[in-house]
Amino acid sequence: MRNKFIWILLTGLILAFAGCDDDSGNNTNNINNNNQQCENGVIEGDEVCDGTNLDSNDCTTIGLGFTGGTLACDGCDWDTSSCIGSATCGDGVIEGNEVCDGTNLDSNDCTTIGEGFTDGILACDGCEWDTSSCTGSAICGDGVIESDEVCDGTNLDSNDCTT
Repeated sequence: MRNKFIWILLTGLILAFAGCDDDSGNNTNNINNNNQQCENGVIEGDEVCDGTNLDSNDCTTIGLGFTGGTLACDGCDWDTSSCIGSATCGDGVIEGNEVCDGTNLDSNDCTTIGEGFTDGILACDGCEWDTSSCTGSAICGDGVIESDEVCDGTNLDSNDCTT
């Protein structure tokens, strides 16, 4: 009988202490460590937003290519239904951070993109410039005088201080 009483007493104590938390934030028994509560206004755990708390983000800062609009929070995840200008690479429309899109080069060619090319065929790859077919670039420091360079590295084009 005595063993049964001790067993009941120990079981009761274990159960009583199992749910305790010392309210210090140091939950030593690892119960209820995930206190994330969606829609309490506090961004916790893996929440990107919470209620009206957008953590200073807007449509343009969440990395989805939007150019404007009004960002909201649905539960604890982005509501982008009022964001505008989503950059969809491959749709032929230059949006967001795209410099080109598909065959749409925005009237640019190798000579107009500011990389020093003098000729060639500009293309678009992944909404970024593909300059692999551009030619005549003036690369300063390669020892070759090109385009509007008057010298390049040690190549002075037969010039010295007197010429």
